[in-house]
Amino acid sequence: MEDDMTDEEKERMRQDRRRRETDFIFRDRERKYETKERSRQAATDKDRARELGVQKNEDADRVKMAQKLAEWDDVKEAEKGRELFHVDRTRWRAQRKAFRQREINEDKKDAELETQQLERLQKQSENFLSQQADAFAKMSQGASAINKKRTGTPAEEAAGDPIKLSLAEQRAKKEQEVKPVEVVTRARPAAFGAGDEQEEVGKKKRELIKLTYSDDEDAGDDDPDERGLTQDEKIERRKRKIKELVETIPNTKEELWAFEVRWDRLTQKMLSDKILPFTTKKVIEALGTEDEDLVSAVMDKLKEHASAQDMVEELEPILEDEAVDFVIKIWRFVLFEILANMHRIKTTTL
Repeated sequence: MEDDMTDEEKERMRQDRRRRETDFIFRDRERKYETKERSRQAATDKDRARELGVQKNEDADRVKMAQKLAEWDDVKEAEKGRELFHVDRTRWRAQRKAFRQREINEDKKDAELETQQLERLQKQSENFLSQQADAFAKMSQGASAINKKRTGTPAEEAAGDPIKLSLAEQRAKKEQEVKPVEVVTRARPAAFGAGDEQEEVGKKKRELIKLTYSDDEDAGDDDPDERGLTQDEKIERRKRKIKELVETIPNTKEELWAFEVRWDRLTQKMLSDKILPFTTKKVIEALGTEDEDLVSAVMDKLKEHASAQDMVEELEPILEDEAVDFVIKIWRFVLFEILANMHRIKTTTL
């Protein structure tokens, strides 16, 4: 039957079949997502109901105890002989000791849970540091291989690394539009023209070096302290600098919220090339699927230079109890990129 069909009809059938397959895949994913969300919502409702029940019982006990203490009379209670405190003081102390021991154990459990949460955050930070250092090492090794293959005169090397110029391509274009650089090609008298031509070439190359030492986050390659070091020594030195930098970023919510953010060092390139992919990855880890609206909400708050607490309040309707931990991860990564930019430490997107 298909042999009798024209090419247009065959293409139309192929597109219809592909559309049906795509629709089937979408509906299957939608069904799985809805099932997961229903289970999550049911668990959340159950936890809320339990917490409300506990809170209700505590409020009732608090009112009852307040009323009892307001009407308490030691003389009357001693005459009634119903309170163990007045009847058998030794037995009352034993019961009181058991009660206090239960309170102490519960306090210890709460402290251990808090410690575990802090350790988990610390472990995530260490894993992030390790991944960052490994990626940086691979990048540096690749750059080293390229430098070994490259040849040129000292004057050409002084003009800057072509790879660095390509990383700042957009800024170079803007500066050229504002103030184009003339390249003099006509011959000049040997008595004084050669010197002037060399001076103009030197000026042009100094401007290229200026582009390398710009505010761009990728401009931290030429570190004067690394001159004279081997490539392995440079890699180890930069790994150590990254590790020291991460250790300066707080782990706890209170310290992290109070940490000063240098918004003037947060560039659009950092937002689009590094923070956006990291945020998308963390959203997928939190929800199990990509959510463009949630990612956009995070990026908008960063562009507005909002506080961490503002971001938590924005995300709580979606992430609920997970909002604080989510913002802590995002905020630590943003602080890391900003501090790396300030210290001219080159990073890479994970």
